[in-house]
Amino acid sequence: MKQCNKDDIKWLTALMLDADVFGACSEDGTERGKTAAYVRNLLARPDIVVVAPVPGKMIHTFNRQNGVLYDIHTAIRKNSGLSGREKINLTREACIWMIKTKGARKFITHVPEGNRAAGIYAIACGLHRVGVMTKAMKKDGKLLDVTIYQSNDEEIQNIIKGEL
Repeated sequence: MKQCNKDDIKWLTALMLDADVFGACSEDGTERGKTAAYVRNLLARPDIVVVAPVPGKMIHTFNRQNGVLYDIHTAIRKNSGLSGREKINLTREACIWMIKTKGARKFITHVPEGNRAAGIYAIACGLHRVGVMTKAMKKDGKLLDVTIYQSNDEEIQNIIKGEL
């Protein structure tokens, strides 16, 4: 698993500016022209880990919430050439890497209303729906609900024990 650093800014910026990725990840007020600065700041923050299972095609951003909880966000190019099963396995491998190297014990993600594919992906990667924050994101001038998903505690424990 490759942990990204400042040497990766160019391709990370290109991935984030990919039309499909930017469209899915951005909210009102996000400026395409500031993406390189955003990526540079992201990589400089000690509470954020960016890993690239497939550099240029797929990244995971893990935002540390406390000593054990990480908020995960995934960006994948639609034309990555990866199968659905490969994407899921790579996300699970990234989470296992975070457990083993960073002490992660819980993962959450937030999926905005209308991004059905991201909700299905979260479930396929082993997370389950725990609730909804109402009117928590603004996109295209509308306030959207955001569904929260979290990791399965039993599965995390099995990873820690080396059973997965």
